[in-house]
Amino acid sequence: MVTVEKAKEIIEKNYSCSEGSFVAALNDKDLFSPELFWEYYNSITILVAEDIFSEEITAQIGISYQSILKLFIYHFSEQDSCHLENFPEDYNGYIERLDYAVESYYTRRQMALSEDKFELQREIKTCDECGSKYYAMSSKMQSMCPECASILYGYDNCNHVFKGGRCIKCFWDGSRSNYIDSLIKGK
Repeated sequence: MVTVEKAKEIIEKNYSCSEGSFVAALNDKDLFSPELFWEYYNSITILVAEDIFSEEITAQIGISYQSILKLFIYHFSEQDSCHLENFPEDYNGYIERLDYAVESYYTRRQMALSEDKFELQREIKTCDECGSKYYAMSSKMQSMCPECASILYGYDNCNHVFKGGRCIKCFWDGSRSNYIDSLIKGK
């Protein structure tokens, strides 16, 4: 799970167009990477959820956001050599997500939009252990939420922030299996 420090690092890498960032994939490799998009998007929303705001981060988000939008525009220009591989047909959904994240950061508040209001949906899975739904990209394991994966296998857990009965970072609802409860009580 992405920590606040990792989120700051991801934002900085996109701002500086560093190798491994979403902006670098678009700019240097002419490649749209959904994984790097979600990494960038989630980093902004994590900073909002954790109330981490600064002028430096605001500038980094603003400039990287402008770069992303420009590269999207260049993709459609016949006069530009930029043609992004793997560019999604539903690019409006990605722009909508970015608009939401950036506006949330600029206004310094988590905007009250439920996940189902977005055109572009995150992949949601159901944990085999506890039965909670969770964002697929939030866990290192294919069939377990970050909470269960952490308790059972030692993977990094989400630093949960609950609103409306769910973690806004990983979508976990707080469920625990009897087995997980027994492990926690046994500690």
